Amino acid sequence: RQRGVLVKRFCAVEALGACGVICTDKTGTLTEGSMAVASLWCCGPSSGAPKDMVSPTGPASPAARGALQAAVLNCHGTVVRDGVGGAPPKLDGNMTEVSLVRALLQSGTSAHALRELWADWPIVFEVPFSAS
Repeated sequence: RQRGVLVKRFCAVEALGACGVICTDKTGTLTEGSMAVASLWCCGPSSGAPKDMVSPTGPASPAARGALQAAVLNCHGTVVRDGVGGAPPKLDGNMTEVSLVRALLQSGTSAHALRELWADWPIVFEVPFSAS
């Protein structure tokens, strides 16, 4: 039965019909290269509204900031460049790591304090990820 679908290759339709899950990107994570921490739970919900923790105008709770600091210790591939003229720092690196570093900076931690955190807790051993 026809349903008004135009396809170039029928094998693509067959492959799509065999899929059990289809993942789409409606947030811009893949297409725009952006990702952000929306909320953080530390032994229960973070204090205040879920986005208060990552808001540039509101500091994070001590538990939330401690959890972010622990996560950011593993983000050693992120490059933090100071912003010009009071602008926020520029971040480069893996999208997941950059989103965690950005959340920590937005929680009230300065770029200087972040660099000190990384200096105080250097990586001493790392096991590379392997899918096998």
